[in-house]
Amino acid sequence: MAFTRRSFIRTIAAGVAVGSIQPFGAPHAKAMSDDGQPNPLKLPRVFAGGTIMVMSGSVNVYENHSTNARVFGSYPGVAIVANRGDEQTIKLHNMTDSSLAVHWHGLDVPSAMDGHPMDAFGSGTTKEYSFRILNRAGTYFYHSHSHMRTAVDVYKGLAGAFIVHDQEELALGLPSGERDVPIVIHDARFDAAKQFVYAPTMTDKMEGWLGNVMLANGTPNAYLDVTPSFYRLRLVNGSNARIYDLRLSDNSELFVIAGDGGLLTKPIKVESVKLAPGERAEVLVDFSRYESGTSVVLKTGKFNVPVGHMGAPTYPQGVEYSIIEFRVAGTKDVSFTVPAELSVIPPLPDLTGVPVRMFETAMSMMGGMKHTINGKTFEMMRTDFEVNSGEMEIWELRNMEPDMLHPIHVHGPQFRVLSRSSGPLAPHETGYKDTILLNPLETIRILVTPSRYSGMSLIHCHNLEHEDDGMMLNFMVNATTGVHEEALGEIEVYPQPSSDAIMVRRTIDIDERLEIIDVNGRIVHSTIISGSESQIQISHLVRGSYNVRVGRFSTSIIKQ
Repeated sequence: MAFTRRSFIRTIAAGVAVGSIQPFGAPHAKAMSDDGQPNPLKLPRVFAGGTIMVMSGSVNVYENHSTNARVFGSYPGVAIVANRGDEQTIKLHNMTDSSLAVHWHGLDVPSAMDGHPMDAFGSGTTKEYSFRILNRAGTYFYHSHSHMRTAVDVYKGLAGAFIVHDQEELALGLPSGERDVPIVIHDARFDAAKQFVYAPTMTDKMEGWLGNVMLANGTPNAYLDVTPSFYRLRLVNGSNARIYDLRLSDNSELFVIAGDGGLLTKPIKVESVKLAPGERAEVLVDFSRYESGTSVVLKTGKFNVPVGHMGAPTYPQGVEYSIIEFRVAGTKDVSFTVPAELSVIPPLPDLTGVPVRMFETAMSMMGGMKHTINGKTFEMMRTDFEVNSGEMEIWELRNMEPDMLHPIHVHGPQFRVLSRSSGPLAPHETGYKDTILLNPLETIRILVTPSRYSGMSLIHCHNLEHEDDGMMLNFMVNATTGVHEEALGEIEVYPQPSSDAIMVRRTIDIDERLEIIDVNGRIVHSTIISGSESQIQISHLVRGSYNVRVGRFSTSIIKQ
């Protein structure tokens, strides 16, 4: 069994209003504060279809206090639960005062659905995200990816869990229902009125925004009542910049069963799991080792971090904090046995002749202090490099800075980690990944297979202050086809040599609407196409990047 909609007491449907934002889960404590008083862990509601209202409004981070936040339907953000192979459709209505792009972190989806900042939709408008779930079972998440405001949006609440199941995972009989717990971890700062503080200084921009209050699913000083049995904890680092070395307070063993891209081949016993922003891991915890009436705390431990460019931040990395207390009560249940084998991950292929692409992260003083990739900072309409769909490449990531850590995230299909210059891979790095922590002066080699979906994609630092400050590059995925779905036939879109037209070829002959959409989400051309081949004039469009949408198919084009 696994985390399902029945795991939660409530679900969330369409049209949630600001006034109805309420935490889901255990009964509230009488009073909340950041002085150490325990608070029951909030659990996310589950998306049950319809429209998710993206809102700015008041929530109860602390009981009896209203905190201004930004939410995907509720606080914490609604959880989306799907099965591999599902056609997923999610409508988001933007009720905030700024444009919004939403990224489905870790999922391989069409370019126009991926949450590139150029695909943001405006305040007061609705966007429908539609894509097939291609990924293995695993813990993914979704969050704001809006231009130069990802950090503040995510910090104030615009993130949520995205859980995928498949038959391989379900056959394992892993802990399910109330024993399958998603935990999105996030650090924050609050003022005396219990409002989020976000006012980054130059030091904060260089190091990333770091807080002194640990939130688990938006809950400070969280606790969860558990029975003496095995639990599956889905750990998501949803922080802007903080790195966590997660462990139990008594250093009891954890069984790591999954990383960013789902199940490992077999469980691995560890004492701790280090997660950088954007990374995930799933662990099994045996609470039957504890007597009823006792408790144990999930905390982040101490670790060494070099002092950064601008000196030590107000709340530095590598400091010990408690995150959530597990209170054990009830009758022991020892019926679950940790499986010896979890999944089949193909061995690495022969890498002879596979091209190597280099990426260097560094600090530039051109135009002010900026973190860069290959000496560049982000420009919305610039293509920094091109890759061919389905053709493997080795990407060599080099951190040229002696005092800075960079969690590097690649959009599209999961990659495999080949090596770290600093030593062996961590257990959760031995499977599929989409985010990897690049330590100071370290080199990491990863095996990347670009998406089958054509269009613009991204590689960037998932320290959100670094990302907003431009530590991000565009890459174009070149594919013969954009989306191939058996039921829909095959579609090709490519520019004519003159760049005044695009050609659309299809293996099906039905009338469909074609739309061309600019970077602001505006439809700049709309027509009905018929037959297997259509030529669409685009001479009236200004230079730039556009999305072409035909039914469920979408791809990116660049008008020269």
